[in-house]
Amino acid sequence: MGTADSQIKIWDVKEHTNVANFPGHSGPVTIAFSNKGYYLATGAQVCSLKRWDLRKLNNFKTISLDSNYESILGL
Repeated sequence: MGTADSQIKIWDVKEHTNVANFPGHSGPVTIAFSNKGYYLATGAQVCSLKRWDLRKLNNFKTISLDSNYESILGL
């Protein structure tokens, strides 16, 4: 889940414990999991996308978009 302070928190539902916190975004965060649940993609309104490996609990790819990406994509 994303939090008000723009961190992504990963929880072990069975154990009811927070197992990882992923910082690095500002503003509202959108998340999506891969089909098998090994990877997480996160995006924020500040033009950045991050890919996380949930087995290693680290960020392995960050993509920064140009600030005018909406006009480029026709959004």
